[in-house]
Amino acid sequence: MKNGLRVMLISSLKPGEEPELISDDSAVESEGEGDEESEDGEFEKSDVNCGSCTHEESPKLRKAAAALCVNVGSFSDPLEAQGLAHFLEHMVFMGSEKYPRENDFDDYVCQRDGFTNAFTDGEFTIFYFDIQRRHFGPALDKFANFFVSPLLSEDCVNRELEAVHSEYELAKANDHWRLEHFVSSLAKDGTPYRKFGFGNRISLKDNPTSIGTNVYEMLRQFQLRYYTSQLMTLAIESKVCPIKEMVTLNFIWSLPSMLPFYKAAPLKFLGAVVGYEGKGSLLAFLREQNLAVELCAGTVTTDNTRHNQMTSLFSISVELSELGRELPFTVASHVFSYLQMLRAAADFSLENPDASTSPSGGRTLSSLVPEYQKLCAAKFRFQEPLDPCDTVQVVAMSMQTFPSDEVYVADSLLLEPDLKLYVDIIRRLTPETAIVTLTQYFFPLATNFDLLPREEDDEVPVDLNLEPGRENARAFGQLWHQQRTKFNVPIAHVTVRLCSNIPKSAKQKAILHLWACALDQRLQTLVYSASEAGLLFSVSAVSNGLEIQVSGFNEKLFLLYQEIFDLLCAPLTNSDAGLLNDRKFSTYKDSHIRKYLTDATEHLVVDYMKALEALSLDDFVQFVPQMLSQIYLKAFVYGNLSKTEALSFFDYALSSLKPPKAAVLTSLPIPEFPVCVNRLRVMNFNKVDVNTCLSLVTPLQGTPSDDLKLEVMNELFVSCLKEPAFAYLRTSETLGYSVGLYSWLLLSTTRQCGATLTVCSQANKFDSSLVAGRMYAFWYRIIPQIIFRLKPEAFQTAGSFSITRQCAPFVKVDSMIASNRLEDATMEVEMRRNRAEILSSVPIFDRRQRAISILQNLTLKDFQDFYRSTYFNNDRQPVLMLQVRSSKFFSNQYIL
Repeated sequence: MKNGLRVMLISSLKPGEEPELISDDSAVESEGEGDEESEDGEFEKSDVNCGSCTHEESPKLRKAAAALCVNVGSFSDPLEAQGLAHFLEHMVFMGSEKYPRENDFDDYVCQRDGFTNAFTDGEFTIFYFDIQRRHFGPALDKFANFFVSPLLSEDCVNRELEAVHSEYELAKANDHWRLEHFVSSLAKDGTPYRKFGFGNRISLKDNPTSIGTNVYEMLRQFQLRYYTSQLMTLAIESKVCPIKEMVTLNFIWSLPSMLPFYKAAPLKFLGAVVGYEGKGSLLAFLREQNLAVELCAGTVTTDNTRHNQMTSLFSISVELSELGRELPFTVASHVFSYLQMLRAAADFSLENPDASTSPSGGRTLSSLVPEYQKLCAAKFRFQEPLDPCDTVQVVAMSMQTFPSDEVYVADSLLLEPDLKLYVDIIRRLTPETAIVTLTQYFFPLATNFDLLPREEDDEVPVDLNLEPGRENARAFGQLWHQQRTKFNVPIAHVTVRLCSNIPKSAKQKAILHLWACALDQRLQTLVYSASEAGLLFSVSAVSNGLEIQVSGFNEKLFLLYQEIFDLLCAPLTNSDAGLLNDRKFSTYKDSHIRKYLTDATEHLVVDYMKALEALSLDDFVQFVPQMLSQIYLKAFVYGNLSKTEALSFFDYALSSLKPPKAAVLTSLPIPEFPVCVNRLRVMNFNKVDVNTCLSLVTPLQGTPSDDLKLEVMNELFVSCLKEPAFAYLRTSETLGYSVGLYSWLLLSTTRQCGATLTVCSQANKFDSSLVAGRMYAFWYRIIPQIIFRLKPEAFQTAGSFSITRQCAPFVKVDSMIASNRLEDATMEVEMRRNRAEILSSVPIFDRRQRAISILQNLTLKDFQDFYRSTYFNNDRQPVLMLQVRSSKFFSNQYIL
């Protein structure tokens, strides 16, 4: 543009779709899109005693999105105010001259089923949002004014500074950010890489004040200097981890910037080579020695902190087993020995580029290049479209680096292979130049295992033609099939859940989880080539059994599926059992409380810990055939697979497992709580963490129910109050960075729904009693004022209600109707939604259509009566206050 701003407009039209059929008016969309679903949108299901049912989708609306990337980040922070770029990112969203009200943009977007966020990287700061397309124009105007004339009110400085500090405290408890900070601290003094980009109260307030620096004036000058159109790129698509107690050994190399060599994709290619998990790989060897659980290698090329104009960081991260934690030097020696052999193989390939086999018998580096290039091309050609919000972020950032005509392909395709470049990088991966965390520099020792003995990849797709077909179904258990050709890709998703009544005790459920992990890990070694060929798989434990998922190019999907079921009943070894024990300890400790309180069949965490301590391989050997003796299958075959192919997946599972009889599925009991405020306080497992988290959990009485009205009312209730909750608890009270009101629906278990109000705060700033008091004030005092003082005209159209000094618009019922009409942007979105229904006890495929009907006939009185009889009725509605307290600042004197 004339002012120097670079803009890319992305059309969301699908192949074969006519532009005139796309309209901002929902009635026109209905005419343009309504007929398609009659051909391939139904489901058919049958079991021993059931017939079929048909599902038709209603017309869908679409979302639009925008992202603006500024070519400045934390590398440009002044030394006396480190974190200033991140602080400015927060301040920009606090209003503009045209729209001065705080949170006006967030309110507008979120209450129209949208999402907004921003992040600061080393060289870039990016802001983005998505919203229902018909509201995109006003939202884009509000968004643009942040950069045309940001308010940067001095009154907001201290409040947003506390939000930045709260975000910093949360990040301190995250292994990823701790490692990033440690790596940056190793950079040379005076280099931008050494700066503290996160920022906190000390770097942005205490330090500048001590030397007489005015941070607000510095913020203003920083914005005027860098937030200019010449440094901005804009992408528009529209109508036109908790702390995990896992120990990793990390190896990091600082390479020259690889951005100029993006056409050769060196970081991705070498990441695939080193991170290979098949037979003969480094990870397979470490697993055989019971030293490691997982390994990943390479660089996330969209992570500007690790891949920028100054340097590109190549890393190998090894998740250690219990034995590996005791022998980190041994693991390091194996890694460096592997890299030494990789350097020798690379040199051989450079001297003999046409050779396909190395002297050791493995494949050469040069022979892997064409295969990787072919896989990249196949994945790119048939990749599912991203969500618009993700698309515009990627495009806006890519425009800062790549030519406009290569924005989409630069980070996806291997355009110009460069064997000499690959070899040069491998030669740089030496012990002398590595940063190694959890150990010291280590030099290679002799280790006896073959380098890259990779076999020809049978899973590489050859036939990429589409084959549409009709739906069908199958008896014994349930088989659901939906053939989809509307997305025009040769991809399929298959989910099979093996349900059983056997896992009941804490010991049995602990074995089930370990068995799933062992299977998943063994598969990673045996069929890793499938994942490189665009096929994905997972094996996971669920509340009543085992779930197996495969997806990807449909041509070779059945081969992968067969390998999984062939392995399912194979005996476990001591290596499998021992490798995962301590890993599951941390999983139970980190994420158990929520599940325990929503699932009446769940056990106390201490019971799982005791069960894990006493487990032996004999327990596994006895449990597996016992569980598989009584199973009930729920299968969902979705995508480019015909009726016959769908039946083959179901039949193969049964023929492989040969269960003597089917399990009889029963409904899970619903947890019951006394009708009062129930308080539960637990201590943070991390003894030095200052973070504390409080959740006010309210299971909605009367659910589960065959009447969807309660579920719809619950969603509307939360939609109405999300922004007021944020305005009061975060903006006004500044209790913490992470604050939210959420609705939940336990679709796959009890079908109960409810709402949860959560605040993550810091115990060194607020004690839990104060935070809980503010949450109670919002729940019991402010919410009734909002609901009962609401005017009828504000119920259907955007009204407002004042919370202290913050004015929060009320959600429109029309917006909820529109959000239920949003089309599924990708195959995976549609598949996940329908799979959730299939795996529930009562599938409702027209859930969104029924919700629309309920909302269209809803009155303000209906809504207020719902609230009065449920959440407002203290004689009927139980409430659960959960607190995860900081052990560091705990005192017995604090009582709720």
